[in-house]
Amino acid sequence: MNLEDIVFTFKTANVYFFLLAFCLQFVNLPIRAYKWKILLSVQGIQVPLKTLVSITLVGAFFNNFLPTSMGGDFVRAHDISKHSNQTVKSVSTIILQRLTGAIAIIVYCVIGIIIGFNIPVIKNLALLIGVLALISLLFIIIILNLNYFKKFNIIRLLLQFDSKNIIKKTYYSLEIYKHHKKECIEILIISLFAEFTVIIYFYIITLSLHQNIALLYFFIFIPIISVIEMLPISINGIGVRESAFLYFFTQIGILDYIAVSISLLYYAQKVGISLIGGGIYGLRRRP
Repeated sequence: MNLEDIVFTFKTANVYFFLLAFCLQFVNLPIRAYKWKILLSVQGIQVPLKTLVSITLVGAFFNNFLPTSMGGDFVRAHDISKHSNQTVKSVSTIILQRLTGAIAIIVYCVIGIIIGFNIPVIKNLALLIGVLALISLLFIIIILNLNYFKKFNIIRLLLQFDSKNIIKKTYYSLEIYKHHKKECIEILIISLFAEFTVIIYFYIITLSLHQNIALLYFFIFIPIISVIEMLPISINGIGVRESAFLYFFTQIGILDYIAVSISLLYYAQKVGISLIGGGIYGLRRRP
């Protein structure tokens, strides 16, 4: 693999598929913002969708300078806390936004594993998917049954140091969702749809590079790559994401420079959209 191959791949990309993918990625923003709006409304915090889209874009901009692919969540937490004056409740919605997104990711992974279990590269990932699903399930159980876990010494110790009752406040702000089943179902459906658009996005990006890869692989690889790029070992997942694309897609016969090009095209579009957030942040700072 060399730079010339990647540059040539970019030059010969199908512009129509490229623009279609760009539009799909842009549309994903208000979808996620709407899910956030529902999460906030359950907490009694009413924020216009336009404001949430704006905050999401600003967070995306700061992702370019912070570790992992979700470093901008800290900026979003700061912004929404200032807007609502309810820090713990506001932060809990971001935690749940990520958690429900992770659940949707794992659902698609499991579906892909079941459908394509006879394919060697997918069968080899079954254990990893199972572990991720188990971790998510345990996290949900702990959140929903914190009172039970108080009997454990480590939990008691944490609560002793919780002088400002932050842990308790966070728990109660999460527990309230148990009493809003309709909204929870709606949130889960939106999460599934949002992650589905991400999977289709990468499929279209691959088509723009004149590659015809079975859609099933995207239901397996893209969710796993989404999890991997959250690891706090690089800025905005740079390098980590490209390595993951290189590893997984070369397993099914895709040339190395094509695999990396898919990731780089995604990153280029992601940065392009995030610059809108930079502009919004700059206008805020004007006297």
